[in-house]
Amino acid sequence: MKSLLIFICLFANCQLAYAEIEIGKELDITYYQVSGKNIEELRQSVKENGPSMATGKKLWAKAAWEIVTEYHFKTLESGCLISVSSMKVVADVSLPQWRDVDSLSTKTKEWWQEFSEFMYQHENLHVDNVINEAKALKQAITKQQPLPSCELARNKYFFLKREYLAEINFNDVKIDRAAMQRFNSNERLFEPLKASGGLVIESGGMRSIISL
Repeated sequence: MKSLLIFICLFANCQLAYAEIEIGKELDITYYQVSGKNIEELRQSVKENGPSMATGKKLWAKAAWEIVTEYHFKTLESGCLISVSSMKVVADVSLPQWRDVDSLSTKTKEWWQEFSEFMYQHENLHVDNVINEAKALKQAITKQQPLPSCELARNKYFFLKREYLAEINFNDVKIDRAAMQRFNSNERLFEPLKASGGLVIESGGMRSIISL
């Protein structure tokens, strides 16, 4: 968690106004190496080399994120409010890279390209969801009126942030449900995975995963 920059404006002529804040995005994509002569060997390589949860669950892909906000207090004659100095979404995405893919059959290479794109697009949907809700959070903060104390203003900020984190989680569940509906369909892309053990897609705790 990044530290928050906090200071207090003590002058009576501080204005009840907000600078226009753009929502930044820092997306780091890390590729871990996997290998194999076929899809079953690939799955085994993911079990050996892929990222894992604290529970030991092995993952195809993972996205972890945070909304980092820098804010300060403004004290006015009418009370205290929080003004956002900057807000950005920081996200880390882990994806597999099949290092010996050139030696595979054309059919397997085409499958891998499509499945890799599926994982990439899925995790980016989650990151975009966070960005959209961060924008809504920023707008909600700018609509706040001064409160009797800066402690109350700070508490209000954290209340709003919890609300929008809950909204992110709600949307993440819908994204995952749509992905699982696609997986459970008759789409040819997922046939090799169904035959070799299936797929788990879930979110929570500021992260999204696709696991074995």
